[in-house]
Amino acid sequence: MLGALAAQVAPIVRNAQLYDTARHSLARFEALQAISDRINAQQHLDDVIDLIAESAREILAADRFVLYLGEVGNEITHAFTRNLPPEHLRSATAKVRRGDGFVSLAMLAKKPMVAADALADVRTDHEMARLGGYRTVAAFPLGYRDATIGALVLYHNDVRPYGSSDIALGMAFASHVAFAVQSIRRREDAEDEAHRLTLLNRTFTRVATSLSARDVFETLVEELHTTFNYALVSIRLVDGDQLRSVAHRGYSESAERSPIGTGIAGRVARTGRGSFAADATADPDYIATDPRVTQVLCVPVLNQQGVAGVIDVEAVEPRLTQRDVELLNTLAGYAAVALEKAQLYEQTQALATTDGLTGLLNYRAFWQALERELARSMRYGLPLSLIMIEIDKFKRYNDTYGHLRGDEVIRLVARALRQGHRAQIDVVARYGGDEFMILLPHTQKTAAAEVAERVRRAVETTPLISEASVASVTLSLGVASYPEDGKSTDALIEAADRSMYRAKTRGGNAVEMARLA
Repeated sequence: MLGALAAQVAPIVRNAQLYDTARHSLARFEALQAISDRINAQQHLDDVIDLIAESAREILAADRFVLYLGEVGNEITHAFTRNLPPEHLRSATAKVRRGDGFVSLAMLAKKPMVAADALADVRTDHEMARLGGYRTVAAFPLGYRDATIGALVLYHNDVRPYGSSDIALGMAFASHVAFAVQSIRRREDAEDEAHRLTLLNRTFTRVATSLSARDVFETLVEELHTTFNYALVSIRLVDGDQLRSVAHRGYSESAERSPIGTGIAGRVARTGRGSFAADATADPDYIATDPRVTQVLCVPVLNQQGVAGVIDVEAVEPRLTQRDVELLNTLAGYAAVALEKAQLYEQTQALATTDGLTGLLNYRAFWQALERELARSMRYGLPLSLIMIEIDKFKRYNDTYGHLRGDEVIRLVARALRQGHRAQIDVVARYGGDEFMILLPHTQKTAAAEVAERVRRAVETTPLISEASVASVTLSLGVASYPEDGKSTDALIEAADRSMYRAKTRGGNAVEMARLA
């Protein structure tokens, strides 16, 4: 009788157990549906990642997880984790990128895989499991339209058996994640493309209207840093055997110069071929500038002579793709156009302001400098001095020995005048014929007279290398200063001219200072 009763009770118990299991599974799938609705409503990938972490804990009791986006053995565009150290993520991502390891097997097979004990399973890296502090690993491929776009990997601190319902639930969860991630990525791709077109249009306009290469370079790095969110951006130009930084963003410190023989940027500058280090630490030429950097993309700026410079981008997280390579190559073309245009403009400006025989500033450029410096001296109450110079007996020498020998004399004087002056402060110009001018900002008359005397001695003691029988050249120099000798450009020129004429009437080879009226 007890046996008959037991036989009657057993189906009831089994049915109750099946009912409880079914009700528990139903509750889990209902929770999954609610969370999936929340995931699909998100606009940003970071928010989706947070919900994945929350859901993995609630539904599948995962203690941590990793989300890979990309193709195994090809390119992992993103890798996110919660509760795993960064070094573990980098190592695991490198394995997937190479097509090695447990996660790669699941992605290639396009089916879920579970390692009940990662410390014993032959498919897992036991050392990584020990250091990571986990036992059970479950990898679920992210399938989207017959393609595997990544993987969701769940980690459990303790051994956790996965039944068929757990695997089915994990796959359903992975499908929802794949759909949500792909939707966000399509939207982000559209936004990136809009940003890309905006940047390219804005840059093209800037290149077309700006005469300053530096201005264009600053615009490029600013847009790359802010619009495209590249963490570290720099543009460097080739300067002999070095790379010279002309614009950068994101670096706490940036060397102004670096040897062209070192680093990824140096290699690109030497070879003229762009470089995309998807794993920066794996590139033998990589020089660490920031411990957070994971990827480096560097492209050459090319002109007719070869490599003019490089554009260098460093990413803090694995996010660079072939689209970034295309973008930087396009912008490198713009940078090359900007540089060529600026160089042509500078050459044109030089031709317009430089005396062709001596390389000194010409008459027009001198007057512009005199007006500018006199206005500054008047505004701030600063002294300003002027030296007018004429070569002694130049006409006689020119008539006797010819214009070619006369040109030699003029060049000799120009070389002497160019030496010994303050760079970026003093102005040295050929005023016309055999006349020269030296403009000395912030200089009193007595100090200017000392400069004039040094010039006189320097020219007198410089031998003229020529077939003509002339041992040396001498000068007559007149000095005038603001404000005592004149408060206008014309007055200063006239005062200096009178002083110079007095030096000539004394026989030349002399310095005369303007006299107070």
